[in-house]
Amino acid sequence: MVGSRRDADWRLELPTPRGADYDQATGRIVVEFENGSTFTVPARSLEGLVEASDANIAEVELLGETGLHWENLDIDDLPRVISSSLD
Repeated sequence: MVGSRRDADWRLELPTPRGADYDQATGRIVVEFENGSTFTVPARSLEGLVEASDANIAEVELLGETGLHWENLDIDDLPRVISSSLD
């Protein structure tokens, strides 16, 4: 159910992301959270980014509070990427 008590509790317990960037030196997407923690994932391990250029990957944006988006590539990485690491 959308908007359930579980969803409300989840938002209270987990940190809120404040930005996402591509670290070209390591080839990783880095998501920074308001509490100072970070989440990293190898960019080319995400569906649709295997053949993408570094310049295209660097256009990463947050999608809501739990997903990543690349407008230039028309790719949304579903919320499972970030949220699965926080469970």
